[in-house]
Amino acid sequence: MLIEYILKRTIPSSVKLSDDLLSLLEGASIGNDVSSSADPTSVALILKSVVDEPKTISSSNLKLHDKLNKLNVNSSAMKQSASQVSVKTDPVNTATNVLKSIPANLDRPYCSQKFTVGTNRKVFANLPTVPVIKFADVFVFRFCPQVTSVQLMSELFTNTLDVTVTQMVTKNPSYASLDIRLPTALLDDVLQPTFWPELIIIKRF
Repeated sequence: MLIEYILKRTIPSSVKLSDDLLSLLEGASIGNDVSSSADPTSVALILKSVVDEPKTISSSNLKLHDKLNKLNVNSSAMKQSASQVSVKTDPVNTATNVLKSIPANLDRPYCSQKFTVGTNRKVFANLPTVPVIKFADVFVFRFCPQVTSVQLMSELFTNTLDVTVTQMVTKNPSYASLDIRLPTALLDDVLQPTFWPELIIIKRF
């Protein structure tokens, strides 16, 4: 009964004793008189075990707490390294960088090819070529609204080939505007002020 009283008074209720110690205490507490059923040496060993048991439990708890802290630190470090790896190997950024490294003209290989133009001026009777004609556009306005592209062609370009006149739609309906596409060989003559009626404005595109 003395041992049970000591245990209740000295050990917190949250502390659980080992099975070996409990069996030892139960064996020692059998009988009404502890002093008659056990020698002083046994009682001293029992009391020493009662005192040492909480210390052992406390030490075990400290070791377990340290292990848990280490596990938490390692887990946090692993998560941080995993997030860094995921940022470094972001598939979207990787794909974007790969696309940027591809030349812009890779899907159009003909863009990088250079053409060779023949220069032999010998006349080949059986191999005629098409003459190369360069064109330019001229913007003309301040005609009366009734003036059409057909009238302009008939008045100024009757005997001229490869000339097209297009009626343009403008914001100002008070005058007519026209676009003239013609060979560059005629450009110098067309841009002369004397070629056009008075007050007409001409501008090359």
